[in-house]
Amino acid sequence: MDTFDASAATGAVALSLASPSRRDRLRRFSDDQWEIELRSGRDRVVARTNKALPLEKLLDEAIEMTHRALDLTSIEDVEHLVTRAPADDHIIWRREDGQTTVRFQAVSDFQIATNTQVEIRRADGTIEHQATPPSPAWTSAFRFHRLSQGNNDLFDAYRNMFLGLEALLDQLWPKGRREQEKVWLLRAIGAAGARVNLVSLATQGTPDPCDDLVTRLYDIRVHLFHAKTGRTLIPDERVSYIKVAGAYPVLVALWTEIVRAWLGLTRGGGVVTYQGFKLLVEKAYGTGRIGLTADDTPPNATDSKASPKDMPVTILPQPVTVLEMLPGRMALTVKTLVSALPVDLTVRRVAALLPNGNPAIICGIMGGLTLDGANVFEVFSVVRLINSGQPRTEFT
Repeated sequence: MDTFDASAATGAVALSLASPSRRDRLRRFSDDQWEIELRSGRDRVVARTNKALPLEKLLDEAIEMTHRALDLTSIEDVEHLVTRAPADDHIIWRREDGQTTVRFQAVSDFQIATNTQVEIRRADGTIEHQATPPSPAWTSAFRFHRLSQGNNDLFDAYRNMFLGLEALLDQLWPKGRREQEKVWLLRAIGAAGARVNLVSLATQGTPDPCDDLVTRLYDIRVHLFHAKTGRTLIPDERVSYIKVAGAYPVLVALWTEIVRAWLGLTRGGGVVTYQGFKLLVEKAYGTGRIGLTADDTPPNATDSKASPKDMPVTILPQPVTVLEMLPGRMALTVKTLVSALPVDLTVRRVAALLPNGNPAIICGIMGGLTLDGANVFEVFSVVRLINSGQPRTEFT
């Protein structure tokens, strides 16, 4: 990751692939100062640059240039590779002010299924059986919702979900013939706010929740819906993957709350709140440690040891810091000097360990990660809340 066109790179990002590449391939985008490398049998693709970029910009550009390279691989090699959750799972190599930092980030899902039942018992002990509530009447908005939730591509999912929002709003508060799109959205979502808590969905502290939601969601819609020359449809060029990934949960939550409030949707099962999840993770993992090992055993939920092969496990001395990255996403973070790690360590497993030493979360690195030439190693082991029975918000 540390070389670019046979010289020193200033930044690089390794992204996960849904399946390994069948062949080696190096693609250079000289005008953009990026090169993308695939290796046969490896499930990661590496994007390197000699541009000095801040961390988020580095990740944004790496995702876009990687997708361009995979577009070319698709038409030239007839190999249709796709990245797997690039905003969530990645390794970043970055040189700044004479110091090189390697940051490993992986997301593990914390799936929770809850169910509630209400029983009405009369004074004589008999139970009153409640009728099953009727389903909402079908509307075209439901078709777009299904297409969105069933899609594995984030950008396609966003397009369909926004069409679903437009169809829903037009059914409840029809758009005027000469009414501008954004003006209509402000009017319709403002009307929805009579029953929907827009404050809980908007950016925290914003003075106008309705305007915040419309501006944030509509801006992405504009950049994704046009394909004419000069109004490109290509994702990442006009709006970043990270921005869309952050907006989709807000979009689907807004749609869902409007359907619940105005069309009578009932959905079984309870949920764990973001605040409850935050407290749970802080309590469970706040006193844990991060362990590194060269063991290449694929992670398994039943693993009782950080290294099933009983290979050495390096426990980082620094305590875990628990950060809330986004609502429903908690990161267990550690930063350590590479000089404090064993010489020539190849990291193939990163484990979040409980105080008793048992692994709670294990992330694998196929092929291994060497830290030669790096000064600092950072771990971001992200725990993501998945409420079963609630709309999906994660995409490969």
